[in-house]
Amino acid sequence: MPDRRTVRSYIEIEDPSDDLIALYRDWTGTGVERLLRSFNVAFADPIPPANWRLQPYEALSPDYEMPRPTHVVFAFAQSENDVTSNLSLPRTLAKGVTLNASPEIAAADVWCPVGGGDTTFGTRANALSLIRAGGLATAGARGQGVHVVIVDQGLDRTRLLTYISGWNQDSVMAGAATGGHGMMVARNVLSVAPNAFLWDCPLIPEAIEDVSSFMDVAADAMNVVLDTIRVLKLFGLDKWVIVNSWAVYDRRTETPTGDYTADRNHAFNVAMGRANAMEIDVVFAAGNCGEFCPKGRCGPDDRGQGESILGANSLANVLTAGAVRADGTWIGYSSQGPGKIDQAKPDLCAPAQFADPGDASPVNSGSSTSAALAAGLIAALRSLRRKTVLTPEQMRQLLRARARPGSPADGANQIGSGVLDAQAALDNMPP
Repeated sequence: MPDRRTVRSYIEIEDPSDDLIALYRDWTGTGVERLLRSFNVAFADPIPPANWRLQPYEALSPDYEMPRPTHVVFAFAQSENDVTSNLSLPRTLAKGVTLNASPEIAAADVWCPVGGGDTTFGTRANALSLIRAGGLATAGARGQGVHVVIVDQGLDRTRLLTYISGWNQDSVMAGAATGGHGMMVARNVLSVAPNAFLWDCPLIPEAIEDVSSFMDVAADAMNVVLDTIRVLKLFGLDKWVIVNSWAVYDRRTETPTGDYTADRNHAFNVAMGRANAMEIDVVFAAGNCGEFCPKGRCGPDDRGQGESILGANSLANVLTAGAVRADGTWIGYSSQGPGKIDQAKPDLCAPAQFADPGDASPVNSGSSTSAALAAGLIAALRSLRRKTVLTPEQMRQLLRARARPGSPADGANQIGSGVLDAQAALDNMPP
């Protein structure tokens, strides 16, 4: 009797021809079968693309021309016999054509950017399609009336129409940055919640060189932010989201070890509990120290499962977002659980490492991007008029419960509850 068990796999083609782009966009099973056979790939059935197929971004005009994709992927199911056959093929089938055929690779479902952080897969349109964000604007969920605090390296208020104000950090003035990481975070928040108000907390240096000293400063800054929000809430500014697209990468300068990264009673971690009690949604990036391709800044003992989601990023009272590609494939630098303080981390994943055509800084990289998209979704959902107001914990439960699960091979330590799904969360918001 034939073996009916299958393993999902794919070929990835870099710099595709016009014919391959046409096949990718106007997918036909017979065409994909011919393509796979041309590379001697054994397969059971071609697998059509899911919701992440290239689509014109809704905010653009109808005659908008989609950017030329830098990669295309053709997926297929392979039986165990097919796997055995494909294992005899090289990973590189031809110039720019990569086969993901081994069961070990398929089970890990990992992608690492080639050639550094500038490698992209897909575009913003793909990323927003993956998380099904298109229906938010139609439902009136555009982030209006919601205030998003971006704790990062600073914002440029001259480029942000919804910028409100911020908190100065010594000589670093809020709203005075020029480009940079904080603006990437803002761009991603606004791509989901374009009417959200933005506030700047320019706390994060280029690198955290002394964990203990920095976290003491961070705790003071966060409590100032929370004190301000407490007063502003009295004047009717009651909807707040704080997004932290940063993480500790190297614990070697933490004294004593675990003082912040493993202790929920550290002042900064206590402040996160205070934010939760104040009905403020807090989102953190998982970090970029996953075991397959950790960033160079990651400490030698701060990589992979159980050692890379640290401190506040691992608290149960925040939403922690890991990174997937714009087609849902987990990115191998995304930090993995269990969390150092609370184990069930990351909560979910969202897209990263995609291009932003027409922008001066086209690469949206790292779990920073994922956290920003998740924060944008929360801001969008909070802008809906509802009689039932979800607590931050209920909002986290909603997003986890409605995330799209990954394949059975994807471990919870990689993707948590699954991939962020804006439409499912919107459809299940209480009245």
